Amino acid sequence: MQSTPFIIDRREVEHLTSLRKTTIYKLIKEGKFPKPLRISPMRVAWRLTDIESWVQSLEEPDMTIKA
Repeated sequence: MQSTPFIIDRREVEHLTSLRKTTIYKLIKEGKFPKPLRISPMRVAWRLTDIESWVQSLEEPDMTIKA
């Protein structure tokens, strides 16, 4: 049985990613962030799974100290 994916609004995307609205839309334009779904003429939302996948795809920072 397949479950229905959750959709989330921009404010929740901002909360989950720590990104601001302008950065989200800039990354979308650059092809580096999931595009939203149009759910009505005046509203968009994202699949939670798309945002989770994007977060997982981020590289881990190199925390080694270089002398």
